[in-house]
Amino acid sequence: MFNASLTIFELSAIVLGFVSLGTLLRYSLYDAAIIAAAVEFTIIAALFRPGRLKGWIPALIVSAVWILLSGDVYRGYNVFKIKIFGVSAFPMIAWPTALAFSYAYLVPLFRQRPWLKQWLVLSASYSGGLILAEWVGYNVFGIHLDSGRAYHGWPLLNIFHCPWWMQVAYFTNGISFMGMAAWMDRKPAPIRPAAWLRSRMAHSEASEPVPDAKTP
Repeated sequence: MFNASLTIFELSAIVLGFVSLGTLLRYSLYDAAIIAAAVEFTIIAALFRPGRLKGWIPALIVSAVWILLSGDVYRGYNVFKIKIFGVSAFPMIAWPTALAFSYAYLVPLFRQRPWLKQWLVLSASYSGGLILAEWVGYNVFGIHLDSGRAYHGWPLLNIFHCPWWMQVAYFTNGISFMGMAAWMDRKPAPIRPAAWLRSRMAHSEASEPVPDAKTP
C-alpha cells in the first residue's frame, strides 16, 4: 500500500534530485539549479505521486497574483541573472515549485480533520519552513535581493531584507495556499505511483524469492 510514506525508489529519486541541485549550486549555477528543481520535482511527482500534481494549480494562482502585485521589488538578485520582461525569473519559478512541492510532500503528513484544523497546522509548518528557507538562502547561499540593500532585516537571524508589506505577503502567500491545499485534500485520494511504475514495482516484489517454510 502506498501512502504518505516514501518508498525506497521515491526516496532515491528525491535524494538524487537534491544531489544534482547541490552540485549546480556548488558551481554557482543558480539559474540552472532553480530550473532543474522545477523540472526534477515535476518528473518525480509524475512518477510517484501523479495525483498530487494538481497542487500546481493553486501554486501558480497564488504565485502569479503575488508576482503581479509585487511591482519592481523582483527586478534583480545578486546571483540570479535570467529575467522575464525585466523581472527576475527566480521568484516566478521558485514560488510555485516550492508550493507545489509542499502539496505533494508536506500536506499528506497532516491528516487533521476538519480541514480548517489542517489549514492551521499546515500554515504553522509553512511559516517555520519559510523562516528556515530564508535563513539558509541568505546566510548560507548568499542570495540577496537587489532592492533589499536598504533594509536591515530581522535581528539575530539576518533575514527578510525587504519592506514590511513584503514580509507580510511572504507569509500570506503560503497561508493562502495551505488553505486551498487543505480544502482540496479534505477527501484525500490514496497516493499511488504512476500505473506503469506501480506494475514494475509489483513485478519486482513478486519476483523476490520466497524463503522456505521451516518445520517446527
